Amino acid sequence: MILMLAILNFAIKSVGGLQHFWATHTPREPKAVVNVSPDEEGNPFPISSPAHREFLEFRDWIMHNRKLQVASNAGGVDRRKLFGQLTSKGMARLPTDLLEGYMPFIEKVVGSLDNTACGNLVTGEMNLAGLTPYTYQVIASLDKADAKKLFLIEKAAIDAQLDNLPIIPVSTADAGAGVIKIAESLSPDEAKSFLVSVENLRSESAEKTCETVRTIFSHGSSLPEPYRGAIARMLVSGRKPSGLTRRYEDLPPKE
Repeated sequence: MILMLAILNFAIKSVGGLQHFWATHTPREPKAVVNVSPDEEGNPFPISSPAHREFLEFRDWIMHNRKLQVASNAGGVDRRKLFGQLTSKGMARLPTDLLEGYMPFIEKVVGSLDNTACGNLVTGEMNLAGLTPYTYQVIASLDKADAKKLFLIEKAAIDAQLDNLPIIPVSTADAGAGVIKIAESLSPDEAKSFLVSVENLRSESAEKTCETVRTIFSHGSSLPEPYRGAIARMLVSGRKPSGLTRRYEDLPPKE
């Protein structure tokens, strides 16, 4: 589960934090007219993408956020770097519906990686700069509603951390039950392999770990509550699901 958390946190920083871009580009004050080239505005997304405008509005919000500026001054950290940290930490403080709404974006990022890239991410050979092009492609492909939703969730996570909202605890029992339900939706061979991999994630190969993470993302979003929310919080917290000691033979057969 630690490896899974590393993938998720890395993707969060790259998807929403845009940390590498902000660390290497000095943003300019937004202009009244935004229909200029990405290079002129320092915008990583093409003008044709809804994410282009959403990024400009998000950047403006960051640059004029007084709470973020106070936190930046107090910690001696540039706010362009600070907000990426705040985003990943604030996710655990979000209400369940917002947290669940963020998971499809991370699923798309992880799903966009080939086995080599995903393996490099798991083993730590891929740094944030290496992951960033994949996340940019995913964000640039979002429609207007999803692009707006992504940046709204980012703002909510930053505010949650700045306001020191309580961390919402993870029900490892519900998360474990959710993992069992995912296994029940797979073929017998796939289910057995999946459960073994979840239980032994640290010792699995990078390719197998990536396969397991993708399965959790792709199937977890269709689970009913409280399992869907518990799976999302498990991914954010890195907590290991409980109740997985049942052997696969004890699971009801797939209908």
